[in-house]
Amino acid sequence: MDPEIVFPDPSVVINSRSSDMTDGMIPALSVLIFSKDRALQLHSLLESIRDHLQCTKISLTVLYRASSDEFSLGYNKLKSAKIIHEIIWVEESNFHNDCVRILSSIPPKMPLMMLVDDDILFRKIDMDPLLSSFTKRHLFISLRADRSYPEERQPLFNSSNTYLSWRWKSLGKTTVWQYPFSVDGNVFHAEDIQNLAKKIRFKAPNTFEGMMHENRNSLRFRFLRPLGLAPLQSVLFNNPLNKVQTEGETWNSGEDPAELNRHYLDGMCIDNVVMYNSVPNNMHYSVPLKLKKSPFGEHAE
Repeated sequence: MDPEIVFPDPSVVINSRSSDMTDGMIPALSVLIFSKDRALQLHSLLESIRDHLQCTKISLTVLYRASSDEFSLGYNKLKSAKIIHEIIWVEESNFHNDCVRILSSIPPKMPLMMLVDDDILFRKIDMDPLLSSFTKRHLFISLRADRSYPEERQPLFNSSNTYLSWRWKSLGKTTVWQYPFSVDGNVFHAEDIQNLAKKIRFKAPNTFEGMMHENRNSLRFRFLRPLGLAPLQSVLFNNPLNKVQTEGETWNSGEDPAELNRHYLDGMCIDNVVMYNSVPNNMHYSVPLKLKKSPFGEHAE
């Protein structure tokens, strides 16, 4: 029997806005990260969450897979670093079953953010007011959409000085504005993803995203949740250093996952300052790799 995954005590938080929040408050945001053989990149993502994601309370779960003992050592080192203290680490045994079980543990009315390990939050984002604007009419929040990116077509935005809101279902070529079910930093109503995940077949993050996209035209989503929401500027991009999944992935810069893992075990980490100073022109934006000495030392025990 698969082990039960228990959602954390609501009084346990990883990134509280203040230290005197009321005990027992339900986390304002649940974050689920998917990772495979990328301890180095996941380290970078976790640092960026710590540095840039502001929210009253957050609960964070990492569903990870190591394909060798060396990659396992990388994840062990990352766990011991405690970049963010309260993380639920779930080692993958069956991606579909593990994912459904984790999702089922999240309160249905809670906002849910999904990420992959080579994402990066390169700007600060205050989630509290953004989540307050996330209504039942919104299907998703995109943290990677940006009007400055060269898209084929942009939607008609509702007038706002604070956030972008638009009707995501439109004709023509699908762009980031019409692609609600990205696992690259999109935020959802947890109940929507819970219900979808139980109905579709998938075996990794790419097919999970793809199968959700195929179901985007259901009556529930088209008519009950016709809107998307985003900050005025993107705060996240995907830095595609390499490929680790057997499913199709987007272009990547071809870095060897095993070599990156060796760098991590030897006490190196990605220099996030370079990432934070980036000016991306696309939601998938390759930043030349720059490593630095990690403050957490070399090999894990």
